[in-house]
Amino acid sequence: MPPWSSGEGAWDLPRPFVYPPIPPRTRADLPPTGRGSVAPALRRAVAFFLDSILVVAILYGPLLAPHLKTKDKKLSINLPLSTEIILWAVPVVYQALCIAFRGQTVGGWIMAVKVVRYVDGGPVPPYQSLIRALLPALPPLVAGALPAAVGSLVQLLQVVIYLSMFFDPLMRAFHDKASGTIVIRSR
Repeated sequence: MPPWSSGEGAWDLPRPFVYPPIPPRTRADLPPTGRGSVAPALRRAVAFFLDSILVVAILYGPLLAPHLKTKDKKLSINLPLSTEIILWAVPVVYQALCIAFRGQTVGGWIMAVKVVRYVDGGPVPPYQSLIRALLPALPPLVAGALPAAVGSLVQLLQVVIYLSMFFDPLMRAFHDKASGTIVIRSR
């Protein structure tokens, strides 16, 4: 019998992850480590950081370059409202499209984390990925339209949304719950 077939001496080939038949309620319902386990907060944070670098370096550069001005060796940016809206929308669209079509962003791919539907572990449809991307992006947009003191408090809602994962056994933040998703390890 060949070594890759079942039986004595079989190679330990990775088995595909099978999502539980009912949505998981605790970490015990998912594998403890590796593929299909709950993505740790540090992996998610590093993936977010890598995505932020990608968006700033590659996508924001062409939009900001024409508006940069130096006066008396000081850098200033004078942006029209249309450019500010585009700068707000670019990360939202990037994240929504990546999750809808691949289940992960570039940072998520590097850090081996993937977003799946909470109910069955399947691919995230576009409307759910848009909800997931919009929810953390709304506080900065609203804060920009408010007076500075109130806007700063509203801006803190973004931090609350991300930190809410620490109060859920499956590390599901508010935007994960609102969109019906969960972040798991992809390998």
